[in-house]
Amino acid sequence: MITHETIEGCKRNSNIAQKKLFDVFSREMFNVCFRYLKQDENAEDALSRGFTKIFHSITHFEYRENSSLKAWIKKIMINECLMELRKKNSLTLVSEDMAEEVVYNDSGLEKIDAVYIIDAIKSLPAGYRTVLNLFAIEGYSHGEIAEMLGINEGTSRSQLNKARRLLKQKLLNEAENYGQRKI
Repeated sequence: MITHETIEGCKRNSNIAQKKLFDVFSREMFNVCFRYLKQDENAEDALSRGFTKIFHSITHFEYRENSSLKAWIKKIMINECLMELRKKNSLTLVSEDMAEEVVYNDSGLEKIDAVYIIDAIKSLPAGYRTVLNLFAIEGYSHGEIAEMLGINEGTSRSQLNKARRLLKQKLLNEAENYGQRKI
């Protein structure tokens, strides 16, 4: 748990306080970065840049409680991931009229394991995956997502719907294949 004293130590550039803050949040924030960037080395780079920004800007942060601290840190990490996606030009959002319609059948999903679901999310195109993460996992509204990505709300909604359909298709295909495998 992070205390007010730990934050004050970080503001004074105390290595001990900074290490404590890093130790408390690094694993969870790595997972956040990994959801967006898919590769360990990219997630580690974003995590490192994020904590550097945190330590440089913590003097402006007013500590109230751990939940506000966590939300502030998470927002910085997500912004680092979005900047990385933009820098690599991998944040391509597909317009609604260009996206394929995905047809699916609702059977066999209960047989799919969590690892496959995570892999299926990671395999989504970056634009779909990013909007899905921001909306479904991080809890941002379409208005907030639109502002963060520089798109309109309709595009955010469209990307989310397409991501959900494509993800569902991938999961249903796996469920169908699962039933055909010999155990």
